[in-house]
Amino acid sequence: MASSGYINFASILHDDVKGGLKKRKVVDVTQKSIKESFSLQGRQELDLKVAAFFYANCIPFNVARSPYWRDLVTYIANCNLSGYVPPSSERLRTILLEQQKSQVNNLLEYQKLTWKQHGVSIVSDGWTNLQRRPFINFIATSANRPIFLKAIDASGEYKSAEYLKGLFMEIIEEVGKDKVVQIITDDTPICKAAGIAIEHDYPHIFWTPCAVHSLNLALKGICNPPSKEQDPHAYELCSWIEDLEKDVRNIRNFIVNHQYALSIYDKHSDLKLLRVAETRFASLIVMVKRMKRVKSALISMVTDDDWNFYRADDDDKAQAIKRLILDDKWWDKIFYFLAFTEPFWEMLKVLDCDNSTLHRVYEMWDTMIEKIQDVIFKHEKKNIAFEDSAFFVHVRKILIARWDKSSTLLQCMAHSLNPKYYGKKWLAQGIGRTPPHKDPKLSKNILACLNRIFIDVHQNREAHDEFERFSTGIGEDLCATVDKDDYAPMSWWIKHGYAYHTLQRLALRLLVQPATSSCSERNWSTYSQIHTIKQNNLTSKRAKDLVYVHSNLRLLSRNKEEYRKGETKNWDVNVEDLNLEEDNELEVVNSRFEEPSIPSTCSNVEEEENDLGID
Repeated sequence: MASSGYINFASILHDDVKGGLKKRKVVDVTQKSIKESFSLQGRQELDLKVAAFFYANCIPFNVARSPYWRDLVTYIANCNLSGYVPPSSERLRTILLEQQKSQVNNLLEYQKLTWKQHGVSIVSDGWTNLQRRPFINFIATSANRPIFLKAIDASGEYKSAEYLKGLFMEIIEEVGKDKVVQIITDDTPICKAAGIAIEHDYPHIFWTPCAVHSLNLALKGICNPPSKEQDPHAYELCSWIEDLEKDVRNIRNFIVNHQYALSIYDKHSDLKLLRVAETRFASLIVMVKRMKRVKSALISMVTDDDWNFYRADDDDKAQAIKRLILDDKWWDKIFYFLAFTEPFWEMLKVLDCDNSTLHRVYEMWDTMIEKIQDVIFKHEKKNIAFEDSAFFVHVRKILIARWDKSSTLLQCMAHSLNPKYYGKKWLAQGIGRTPPHKDPKLSKNILACLNRIFIDVHQNREAHDEFERFSTGIGEDLCATVDKDDYAPMSWWIKHGYAYHTLQRLALRLLVQPATSSCSERNWSTYSQIHTIKQNNLTSKRAKDLVYVHSNLRLLSRNKEEYRKGETKNWDVNVEDLNLEEDNELEVVNSRFEEPSIPSTCSNVEEEENDLGID
């Protein structure tokens, strides 16, 4: 090799001594490199084809994190299906859709088996699609696992309480009346009438108004006071909030509606000025929060040299916007508004999801009022013990009135079955805190609830006796008493509930139920994606099947650990659209009040008088 004058790097010689003989094994590095080069080139070509598919069809980038997309690509890469041709559009919307629906039904059977032990809540909401067809949506949920049941096309129907009751009765019979714990709707007169009618026919089934909807109405009552002529006192106390909302909207609208102003703003901020739909929960809080986050960018915008030379169509308005943004007192109002509404926001983040929150609503309302009181008195520099605040008295009056209207026997019962509220730690955290059985009004509701649930005389007596022992702790094991402070409610009842056999069965049902119709509300964004301008000719049945398959595949995925961490984390959340800059903001991606507006996807939940929220 040395005499040849060069080294052949195309092959490497290895000596293999075996049985005294030398074998020469040649590894063709050149061939291997060629294969790797072709493989790399093929991957690049495939990446470009995938990218072209996404770009050409306007597919959100978060779809690349979808477990279903990754499963598809992995399967295609590892299978040997020579000559495979993807299904046609006709086959996708007919045969394959039916097959996928059957497969989804099989996947949901396991969740349905848990309904017999844990019970289930039926939640509902209304919506009108692009073709002006009204739909009523029904979802069954228990133990944080919602299942989409169906959507009823209510075209040509008068949305009366009797009509809505009939739909609920049909769903209840399909699910099984012994499994249903409650139905959850908005707190509208027609929904309330239908709920009361169902309670009359099925005393063990309770109607529960959506806690988030009730909270939103309370917030609306504070932020949108009556006119000066209607109630001068309320107007004087709260008109500044209404003025603040107008200012925020004017700033946002001025910037986005004037191209030059928007270009100057974009120089100083990557965050968009969110436009949140009127029907979104806590929409004002969302907008003001964003305004606070871009404060420095807004100030930089109006002090930019380009702004000084900027001549808008309405110069007076531009100057008014500049004066407002540079006004420290105006920003003080922004900070104060966000401070006293933060307890609302915290409660919304907890409630507006698919989690089991029925047992937390009662205590959360009290805690929220206490926190609001602290903020208001601190701002007004008053002593809570010795002074009064007219603004807080007004706010508290609205919150108490809303709670009295929306609270139910079932919420009181679920609250009383939470061991935490009998523990020493919780009782010591606030002045005046008392265990549920020592609250006269709460005790009355608890007894009434037990009497409705346990009709059998023997079971009724057992339930009352067991609740007396559970609430007082008489004869209770020391370990059970200590665990009330630290154990989650369900864990405590699983570990120590054997001493209260009848009450344990009730606790295991109530402690896994939701308090809101959030999972039903969010389903309309699915309809908005299916009933697009390009697909608005879909038949009603096919649209229902698409929503059924899409919603349940998405919900099944959310139940897996991979959704909370890993490569498919939060895959169904389009972070680019949400325009979030901090990872911890993803804690509210399940909540409809943090999402950008989607035209024509929501009922008018802010109007209490709107029957079913259907146009």
